[in-house]
Amino acid sequence: MAAQRDTGIIRFNAGEALEPWRRVKLNGATVKEVVYADAGEEAIGITQKRTSEDDAVPVKLLANAQGTFKVEASAATTAGGQLYGAADGKVSMTESGAAIFRGLEAASGTGSIIEGVALGGASGGGSALSFDWQESVADELDFTSAEPAAPSVGDRYINTNTGVGSETGQAVTADHIYEADEDGTWIDTTPNEGAALAVEDDNVVKIFNGSAWAAFATYLADESVTLAKLEDLTQGSIISGQGSDRPGELAAKTDKQILVGDGTDVNSVAVSGDIELANTGAVSVAVEAVASDVGRGVPFVIEFRPNAAGTFAYTVPAGKKLRVLSILPCFKTAGNGANADDEVTLKNDTDAITDTKELNGVNDGVIFNFASIDDGYLEVVATETLNVLANENAGNGCDCIIPVVCCWVTP
Repeated sequence: MAAQRDTGIIRFNAGEALEPWRRVKLNGATVKEVVYADAGEEAIGITQKRTSEDDAVPVKLLANAQGTFKVEASAATTAGGQLYGAADGKVSMTESGAAIFRGLEAASGTGSIIEGVALGGASGGGSALSFDWQESVADELDFTSAEPAAPSVGDRYINTNTGVGSETGQAVTADHIYEADEDGTWIDTTPNEGAALAVEDDNVVKIFNGSAWAAFATYLADESVTLAKLEDLTQGSIISGQGSDRPGELAAKTDKQILVGDGTDVNSVAVSGDIELANTGAVSVAVEAVASDVGRGVPFVIEFRPNAAGTFAYTVPAGKKLRVLSILPCFKTAGNGANADDEVTLKNDTDAITDTKELNGVNDGVIFNFASIDDGYLEVVATETLNVLANENAGNGCDCIIPVVCCWVTP
């Protein structure tokens, strides 16, 4: 005898007299009305009972094909054969459109009721999140003490207790779905594991886990949602808690910015002040940084590279004051000093800080030093310059590196 596991059953209005176990389609634009699907026509499901025209007919949806189906054959079929749509909602092995079922048993001829398994791709089978989505229920009720007294046809509930209904005396089973029929009885549906539906009174989605109904959030196991299940996220963005404690997208890719919490939220902000941040993650103290309020700053080096006659200058930024601490050993980088007027001097805008260093006789690759520093001119105020004045008689005569150790002091 053909068997069937009930899943995804919804009631429609019958647009014509319908026999059970037949394929049906929506009747054009008529809302929730079905008629037979003929050969090659797409069907939405299989009728579950004999129904007169204009009465309610329960239809097991092909889209939720996580069980098997009873179907009526129009001709003899073989076990394991592919079944296609035939006239008046029946099935046969004659190709017409896409295959819908694979028969699990043979049909002896027209009118035979056989069991088939849906071929999901042809019928639109499969369900979101791999759950078997069912028509919603109004509420969860204990039918043994609070069975609805006068339900409307199609009213659906989850029963929470096993026994007999307090109104009809009908035997009821805990966790089964009960739908009111037009004859005053309840259609009893046993949920399969993975059945999912909305409970309208509670505004929650519940999943049947094989032994009980569980709230959707409870049903999901820890660490079971993969990244593939998330909607697209803009490259360089992250998910963060936002207004009303809801997750949202936060752009985190702005060049050289960092994420900072403010006690309420997290924001992508630019680094400012005395620290410079590279997009490689490297940080450095800004050249203008002042390290303490007593005037002693972080030492840093300004490197001058004169390579021709002229002035090579560093301008002190507004609001700053520069102090020269020392001059490191200097280095001749090219050519040989061969003339008495090949020379360099460290200065501010008005005065010489060092003696003039003659480079006559200082050859490429040789280290040299200045003989003296005038400590009366070591500080350079904002907008003025610390500079090297180079005199050069011939090419490369004063090409060198002059490293000057400085710090910022309180203006």
